Amino acid sequence: MRKTMEGFLSYSICFCVLFSAVVAKCDYPEANLLKFLLDDYEKSVRPVPKDGNATVVSMGFSLNHIDDYDSDSMDLKSNAWLSLKWNDPRLTWNKDGGPFGNVKALHLPPSDIWVPDVVLLNGLQPFQPQFPDRLTALVKDTGDIYLITPSALETRCIPDKADGDKATCRFKFMSWTYDGGEVELDLGFGGLSFSEYKPTPGLTILGNSSNINSRFYDCCPEPYYDIEFSINIEHNDKDK
Repeated sequence: MRKTMEGFLSYSICFCVLFSAVVAKCDYPEANLLKFLLDDYEKSVRPVPKDGNATVVSMGFSLNHIDDYDSDSMDLKSNAWLSLKWNDPRLTWNKDGGPFGNVKALHLPPSDIWVPDVVLLNGLQPFQPQFPDRLTALVKDTGDIYLITPSALETRCIPDKADGDKATCRFKFMSWTYDGGEVELDLGFGGLSFSEYKPTPGLTILGNSSNINSRFYDCCPEPYYDIEFSINIEHNDKDK
């Protein structure tokens, strides 16, 4: 009788442990999904569309504030949000039931996945990582990825020859290593926006533009794309 009870207790304990493990696993569908997506994921490899063409990276640039403008040196310090969108077919799943519950999106650290190496070409300061530790990318079940990064930028403006109080300030972005056959930039994520802009005393924005440029370099036969966001400003000391 004693051996029977000991056997029953041992079986009960094992069953409880196994049941608890199964329940715990089922209670965290996001954890199951994360393991499913990243176990064999190689983040150093560019996501290639099914058609084998370039990875399309859509950009948006939201100018939030001009922190400082030196009318002598023409140096501009600004605060902006750089928005990037692309698709990674390796990061797709069925959101309707199954082991992943009804998870429609994940928030992942940029360091866990492939991220386009978009940099500011005409910055005055050495390039710094644009992804703070607490920043996450939004990954949809379709493989669409959205990444919005706050950026403190320093650039130099070009004076207007006819009016010294006016200048054009450009922000030029491009992929640092990928040519146009590998990564293609476009303006499909909002272009240039002023929706969060807070005016700076003494400065007026007169106009703006967004352009996609394709350039060829002596080193390589492939084109390289860059996106240039420009603002036309007027400096007025009387407003200070």
